Amino acid sequence: MADKRTGPPTVTFFIFVTLLTIATTMAAPARPACAEAVIGDCYPQYSAISAVVEAGSGFAALGEQETGFDLLRISASGKILGHITIDPPTWVGPEASAPKFEDMVAGPDGTLLLIGWAVVTEADISYQAGVVALVSMGGAVTWSNPLRQSGGTSTILYAGTYDTAGKRFLVVGRHTNGADNGKCEFWSQGIVLSIPEADVTHAFPVRFVGASEPGPRNRIALYDIMPIGAKGQFVATGFATAKAAGNRCQDNAMAVQISGGAKSDWTIGKPYVIGAGDADEDAYAIADGGKGRFLLAGKGTFSNTGAPAALLAAFTFANAAPMVRIDPFPEDGSDTTGGDRYRVIVPLKEEGRYLVAGSASQRRQDRNQGIWQFISSTLESPGPANFLTHESGSDIAGAALGQDGRVLAVGTHGQGKNTIGWMGLLNDQVTSAGTRREPDSQLPMLDAKDMEAGSIVVSRNEIGNGVGFRGPHMTARAQMEFRFSLVDAIDITATALASTGDVDLALMDSHGAILAYSSNLGDAGEYLHAKVGPGDYGVKLIAASYVSDFEFRTMSADVGKEVMLSLSGLDPDGRKALNAFLKNAGYGDGGNPDIGLGGDTVCSVLAYYNTLYADFRPAELDSVIANATPAAPQ
Repeated sequence: MADKRTGPPTVTFFIFVTLLTIATTMAAPARPACAEAVIGDCYPQYSAISAVVEAGSGFAALGEQETGFDLLRISASGKILGHITIDPPTWVGPEASAPKFEDMVAGPDGTLLLIGWAVVTEADISYQAGVVALVSMGGAVTWSNPLRQSGGTSTILYAGTYDTAGKRFLVVGRHTNGADNGKCEFWSQGIVLSIPEADVTHAFPVRFVGASEPGPRNRIALYDIMPIGAKGQFVATGFATAKAAGNRCQDNAMAVQISGGAKSDWTIGKPYVIGAGDADEDAYAIADGGKGRFLLAGKGTFSNTGAPAALLAAFTFANAAPMVRIDPFPEDGSDTTGGDRYRVIVPLKEEGRYLVAGSASQRRQDRNQGIWQFISSTLESPGPANFLTHESGSDIAGAALGQDGRVLAVGTHGQGKNTIGWMGLLNDQVTSAGTRREPDSQLPMLDAKDMEAGSIVVSRNEIGNGVGFRGPHMTARAQMEFRFSLVDAIDITATALASTGDVDLALMDSHGAILAYSSNLGDAGEYLHAKVGPGDYGVKLIAASYVSDFEFRTMSADVGKEVMLSLSGLDPDGRKALNAFLKNAGYGDGGNPDIGLGGDTVCSVLAYYNTLYADFRPAELDSVIANATPAAPQ
């Protein structure tokens, strides 16, 4: 399913911080495992890599095995760093198969919700039952009971999003009494579930969309969902059927607006139909197109030949006709036997630019091959589509945007039952201007007693000469204070950097008044500076989210003059580019670059510099600023 950019601003990679002792480092196997793939690597230990999500400074993904799954820790460059095994739920036995996951959604404090279904057999009747699993920040896995309805009908869950305001997950899917051949002899209802962020064991409120009886308009499915900014407002996409010639029915790609459901009744709007009135279409993924516009990706039909084709659309829920683009492969639509489709759409860091991916058959009788390309919000492409393979068969099942702008995609290499997992970077354009460092391993480590006390005392000499510490993980809203006393005035600088997660800094006097603070977004570095006189003070390090290991440093120096000197050499375009880069990287808006760059920009530059270098080195400053300037989106 599609990448879900709907959770908190930073998703902490929780599990591998606390379970590093059992995480297994795994090197990528040799390329011959999928020699034909033009990009990425294959992993024969998995039959598929089925879902991926951004996680801190890297990614998390699911590797499928015959009897279970591995939750993978992946670097920003797409390499597997470690994994933990997720065992099937206890109710999986002779009567049920291992679950199949369709999506993975980030929740608060680094939790993940796994979304899918399992085949259950009761009284010799087999059907699909929806299932979710919540993986906590500590690595514990809590399974839901199978979500089933009466009468041997199937319930399949496809995708979800996290609702920050409602402190819940919303999950969409379908409830059906059977597959259909276009005659609409069977029915299918769209479903929307509301799942509390910390509890998947109880019954979920479920809203059904459509009727549970045969009919030409009674087949509906919801494949993807996203929030639209306003509290309790969402958009879902999928298909709804309509009557067609010859006592048949056809699928129409559609989107619906959804509101409420937490403390008020559900409101689900009328399906907004996208596509031709005389051909089948399905919509698998939806994204924000900006200014009230939405983009969706799916499959359709090339009207000239009736060939299956990939589909893209842009629409606004208004009376204006949607913009629809049909992409058959090959372009003349001569292959009427393939299964061309886009099922992933990922907004990139550059405004108005997207990546779409899926699979397509290039010639009659060819296997489907993984496919991706870049598009604009007006559905235009700067170049032809890219194919992952040409003969072996492949598929791209999901993709996620990393914090540095790269897009990691996952899927399969091979065909039928003989597939192996595949993973690769489809967009390797890094939007940061350097390699983010880890907390300094040479710093002394705070022990458990220090962390439990929540504060330590540092001496005047340590503050004056500079001091630093490393710390273990912190839960969201936890604090650690570094207290000191002064008998004379000094300049004090404090910095903080987490391996993953969001930390903030605040300098406070003995009365609790805040003298200076740094609160950059996500895992951006922190930097504050102030001139203070005699008295008692404390610098608080505050975990705004779950934080893995971190470092804290102080130094008695004012290096802002060095930064201002470097900034003064930028021309107007350079100031604008630097300001855009810092804002995009989570360091806030430094003011109006048309006028000049002031103190806020100095702090942002030094906070960013701290993510690249542990110690301030004036010789590196000009290159850091110069490298950041052209990397900013224009």
